[in-house]
Amino acid sequence: MWWDIPACSREYREPGIADPAGTGSRPESSVRRKAREMSYKLTANKEIGIMELRVRDSSPKEEVAEAMKMVSRLSAETGIELLLVDARKCDSMPSIVDVFELTSRFSHSMKMAVLLPAKNDVVEKLQFGETVGINRGIPIHLFESESEAIDWLKD
Repeated sequence: MWWDIPACSREYREPGIADPAGTGSRPESSVRRKAREMSYKLTANKEIGIMELRVRDSSPKEEVAEAMKMVSRLSAETGIELLLVDARKCDSMPSIVDVFELTSRFSHSMKMAVLLPAKNDVVEKLQFGETVGINRGIPIHLFESESEAIDWLKD
């Protein structure tokens, strides 16, 4: 079962049965429209036990912090502690200081795989975040392949 969590609504909602793939066959609500405008989308698949955080474009510090709160809430609700962060479409990141601060807040029980974008300065900040996480005992690893990331999470 997939849970679709619009970042702006702070509510957990299941996609409607009439439109489980989000194809747009039903009218778009204002909550969905606002969620579409956010720079990330959080979903969870209870059947395979992985949460997925998809980053769409830039990620200001406040949105990263909000996304991590939503991840924590969803993890508490579902019991899922495996997180796939898809940063392939990310074109900017918070400052190095912010990356350090945000990474230091990650849960030690959360196993996190991050898919790398093509943009070099974003990759460097993600590599720094990986180092900070590892130094703090957080299981985190960067990947170029989604299948390798999922295999690592499930291992």
